[in-house]
Amino acid sequence: MAWGNLDEEDPYQVFKVTKLASGNYSIQCVGNQRFIDWVNGDACLTTAAYNLPLVEKQTTEQIITPDIAHNTPWFMLCNVKNKCSYHMLSHNNGSGESGYLCAANVGYNSFNYWYIRRVDDAVGDAMTENGLKKTYATLLELAIENAKQVRAKANDYEALIYEA
Repeated sequence: MAWGNLDEEDPYQVFKVTKLASGNYSIQCVGNQRFIDWVNGDACLTTAAYNLPLVEKQTTEQIITPDIAHNTPWFMLCNVKNKCSYHMLSHNNGSGESGYLCAANVGYNSFNYWYIRRVDDAVGDAMTENGLKKTYATLLELAIENAKQVRAKANDYEALIYEA
């Protein structure tokens, strides 16, 4: 999962948060309908923790903790399998423009606390529809490109029999 500059029209930057029976949450990307999963380790110690994956089915419960200690409207996000908070890799102390989301045990700072804002249900539904259209269009483009490459290989052969 990656981060970038805020685009309120981008369905890939909107997430549906659902409270689970356990009191934890599922967090689902509106754009591609995938769920935040988990990554093992601490990005401060290993590159294996650099890219937080999105998966097709809800498998890992997410933890959302309000920042009561600093009296801010921010939240710390992590999951039940790894308590390292979700952190913006490549933030470059505020001058970064994009990068991966990772799990990093860096303590309190603005690069691992998140602002959560409610989106109106009608807007969320429209973004879900647009996101799915965009996702399906991208998948179709990839399938067409792959088909073109396969067809080109099928036409690229050297004849071994010239007369029969």
